Amino acid sequence: MLESFVDLYSPSVFSVVAKLTGLPDEKEVIGITADVLVDLWGKRQELSREKRTGVFIYRIILRHIFSYFKAQGNEERISLLKNTLLIDPIHYSPA
Repeated sequence: MLESFVDLYSPSVFSVVAKLTGLPDEKEVIGITADVLVDLWGKRQELSREKRTGVFIYRIILRHIFSYFKAQGNEERISLLKNTLLIDPIHYSPA
């Protein structure tokens, strides 16, 4: 079950993380992707009840990306993403 879950979500999560972060180091993108997948796995009951699964997943991805950049002290990238994505700031903070 876990393997099929990862197979289902990994490619799209990786792609979104790579695009939004712009990180040149694939290992960093893989690390963030893995963190997102672990979080999604833990919330799979919520995910299965969601009508808009893409939005649910996107919010989780954003939380991990913003947490990553905050840990790196990259306020410039955080600001750029906030201004570009036009998403309610409530989604910028970890749940």
